[in-house]
Amino acid sequence: MTGNLGIHPPQESAVRQLLVYLERTKVVSGIERPERSLLIVHRIKKSTVRTFLTDTYILGTADLFEVLSRHPDINAIVNFSLWNLPVQVTQQECLAHEVGLFTFKEFLGAIHYSGKRFLTYEPPRRR
Repeated sequence: MTGNLGIHPPQESAVRQLLVYLERTKVVSGIERPERSLLIVHRIKKSTVRTFLTDTYILGTADLFEVLSRHPDINAIVNFSLWNLPVQVTQQECLAHEVGLFTFKEFLGAIHYSGKRFLTYEPPRRR
């Protein structure tokens, strides 16, 4: 999905790497990819995670609303590159819509949790 607001899909090689890690995760029972920027992760004894994938330098609130208008049932956004900057307002807006906002590595940790622990996951170095 490349929207009017500058939302960019991630590099295919980055998505393949994420898929490799997810497939090795014991909590993941299956993965679907119905669109280039959409990943559905089925988990054992946990809810399914509908994930929007992006590689957007600064993901703003307007971008979030564009994503939600196209995919109202997502519950996670993964912004791939290390230099991407989430905006604090966007993180708050995501939580208000029960959507977790993660980097690649954060998502790999969050996938083990449900509910608020999933949405607000912070890697050990930040706790």
